[in-house]
This record gives sequence, structure tokens and C-alpha cells, in this order.
Amino acid sequence: MLFTNFKLAYKQISERNTIWFPVDTIIGRWAAHLTELAHQERLLQEMGSWKSHFPAFVSQRESKTEDSTTQVQAELEHRVRLLDKTTSQRVLGFLIQQGLSFEESCLGIFLWAFRNCFREDPALMCMVANGRDRQVDGIDLSQGMGWFSISYPAKFHLSASGELLEFLHEIARQNSRYSEIKEHYGALRYLNQKTGKELAAVEDWTQSVVFNCMGEVTTPGGKDDVVRLTATCLNVHIEFDRREREKQQFAPSNAGTRVHSPLRRIYFSLSDGAIQIIFYFCKEKVDSQVADNLLEAIDRSFVGLVS
Repeated sequence: MLFTNFKLAYKQISERNTIWFPVDTIIGRWAAHLTELAHQERLLQEMGSWKSHFPAFVSQRESKTEDSTTQVQAELEHRVRLLDKTTSQRVLGFLIQQGLSFEESCLGIFLWAFRNCFREDPALMCMVANGRDRQVDGIDLSQGMGWFSISYPAKFHLSASGELLEFLHEIARQNSRYSEIKEHYGALRYLNQKTGKELAAVEDWTQSVVFNCMGEVTTPGGKDDVVRLTATCLNVHIEFDRREREKQQFAPSNAGTRVHSPLRRIYFSLSDGAIQIIFYFCKEKVDSQVADNLLEAIDRSFVGLVS
């Protein structure tokens, strides 16, 4: 199914035709659903909210930056931290008891450390959501769709007082506001020409942090279910991402604006049962010591949950 769809899309691209999939296929029905969604009135009413996630219009920010003809190569560094397996398993068990998913906890712990290292409040995140519901509006997505990821902006207020556990629950509460609308941003951005242009005009990710949790703990049917991404698979993904990021230029685009891409990325995963954290950063924008401090704070926070 996936290979057939890929061949069809490749043929259409090579012939410079618009990409479309037959409606009698799963991907065709899913594409039609998302396109229809992008034009619904209830989504159009969300435009003001989505725009407000970004600090300002790109054109306004351009006047405050260096000359638009300057091209700067994004040089990325990364730091890796791996918690020991015993501590990781204790943490995972504790999270389940607290009713927190692995993703919610990783997000909360990251932001707990982030607010002390970067002093940015609210924090603008480029959230990457992996996976999908098995059934959406009568469309069976359990087969034939492959890996599914979407990204969307999210703002988190970090001024909540209290201890770490209280903070985690507060971040989980804020994150829940996006649970039913996280697909809407991409639909409006890429499947509706009018709203897509409006969002493109204000979209500026330079102050954001990409958050990607690639393993999650859930409790279906009362049983602990740990979804693990092998170290090999994760490393391939990270290496591909690194190469793509290094190719990006902060230079004028065809629209006369810069590429405003995230300069910081955080990945959480489970590697053979151990929690792994990888932090990517532009070394010209983020001090290496700050990056080290961030990972050390994340490490201490995980350990602190079960100590």
C-alpha cells in the first residue's frame, strides 16, 4: 500500500502534476479528510490563536536583524545523556503511578530545567507528535499509513510555583489544550492556500525549541506498555535530521524573507529500557556550557523523582 502510494506520488511529481490519491485508498480518504478539515469554519476561527504563538510578523523582525543579503550557515552541536536502566525503570513506574505519560513527563522535566537555563517565559515549542489514532471519522488508519508525525506551535507558561511534581502536572494540563487541535495547524498551514499564506507571513521558529518524544509509556487495559525505539533507528533519524539542519541557510527565500527555523531541538526516547536525551543547538546562539547545564538539570530532575 505505502509503496504503491509512493510510486503514484513520485510519478505525479516527475510529471509536474498536483499530487492526489484515489479516494478508494486509505491515504486518499485521509488526505480528503484533512483537506476538508482545513476549510471548516471552526478551524478558520482558530487562526488568531495560532498566529499569536509567534513573536511578531517576519517582516517586522527582519528590520531588526542583520542585512538580509547575509547568509549564515547553521552549525549544530549536540549533547547526549543516557540515564542508567535501573533508574529509568523506576522513573517509568513512578510516572505511571502519577497518571503521567512518558511524553508529558519529558516535556515537563525539560521545561523545568529550561526555565532556569534560558529564562524564557512563556516558552515557544515546536511540538512533534508521533503516531495517530487508529480510527478517525470512520477512516481506519491502523494499516497502510506508515509512520505519521505532525508539528505545531505550543506555548507554555513556566511561572507556576511548587515542587517538580506539581510543575509536571501543570505542564500536562497546559499540553492537554492542544490534544484535540494539534492536527489543525498543519491543515491550515499547508492545505488551505489562504490561511497558509497568512501563517507563512508570521511563522518564525527561531525562538522555539523542537520537542520530540519518540517513546511513550501508556497503560492500556491496566497493563504497562513501553514503546521502545531502537538505538540504531534513533541514530539514523538523528543523523538524517542533523544533515538536513546543517544544509539550511539563514538566507532570503523566494518570498524575500529569511528561513526562520528552530535553533534548539530536544529528543527523548527509550534505548533498551533506558531514558535517552539528545539536545541539538546552534553553537553561535547557545553557549555550550548552558547546553551542558540543561542536560545536567534534566538528569537531576529524573533522578529526583525517585530519590
